[in-house]
Amino acid sequence: MKRVLLATAACCVLVACQREATAPRGAEEAAPSATASVQRDVEAASDAAQSSSAAPSGSTQAPTASEPPPASVAPPEAPELAFSYRYALEAPEARVAGLMRRHERACVLAGPRICQLLGAETAVEEDSGKTGGELRLRAVPVWIEDFRDGLETDAADVDGRVLSTATATDDVTRLLGDRQTHVVRLASERERLERQLQAYRGPIDGRLELERELEAVAAALASGARDLQAEEARVVMATLEVTYRAQEAAVARGDFAPVARAARGFTGTVMAALGSLVTVASVLLVPGAVVGAVWGAVVLLRRRRRPATPAAG
Repeated sequence: MKRVLLATAACCVLVACQREATAPRGAEEAAPSATASVQRDVEAASDAAQSSSAAPSGSTQAPTASEPPPASVAPPEAPELAFSYRYALEAPEARVAGLMRRHERACVLAGPRICQLLGAETAVEEDSGKTGGELRLRAVPVWIEDFRDGLETDAADVDGRVLSTATATDDVTRLLGDRQTHVVRLASERERLERQLQAYRGPIDGRLELERELEAVAAALASGARDLQAEEARVVMATLEVTYRAQEAAVARGDFAPVARAARGFTGTVMAALGSLVTVASVLLVPGAVVGAVWGAVVLLRRRRRPATPAAG
């Protein structure tokens, strides 16, 4: 038994000695690898420090979290503009009225939400005696753009032409802002008076005074709302005015031009002379009648006073 124990102890001693002999070798092998990794980390840190120090001094740095971002500048608001257009068309006198009715019908058929007819007038010029007209519309920009694009074609269809065009704009931004502020203020005042009237428990005279004040504010609010709506309509719908004129007769040129002009004015000259004669006759009619009556009375009296002559014996 003792021999077995001694053999076992001897084996344990041999195993321990073998472990002590092999352990330093592993440590020596592991130490260089750990040292190399540490050395590589140190070299990487030094390289990063050198690159950061070599950066130019004037380069911008990224803002830190404590610095607020720069404030963004809001773009300016677009102005509220009211557009108005004016056109003058020329066509043969016999076709002026038809061309005007054609444009008026196009507006009516588009409907009041698209086009509104503000006025249509036809008149005869006193100087030339020719028929002309004027049409006033208010419509959305898309319809007006299509209408304007077709004016050249419409005038050419009746052997006419476009004489002139004009476009005008009116900046109503400030006016709209003032009217909106006025309406909001009146609405707040009306609400205040309504609350005060509901909570009022005083004499009847004070209540009547509040009611009158409330009615005045309500009337002013309704008027301001109508004015604001009218100004907004000027922005949403542009105005268009079209003037229609009759074409002048072609001017004759050459040696026979005076004869042609005289022939065109022959009827007018004859009628003017006849009108002058009628005017002179109407002016002299009453004095002539009076003079004729007096002269006839004098002649009659003279005949009565003349003595009768004796008959011949």
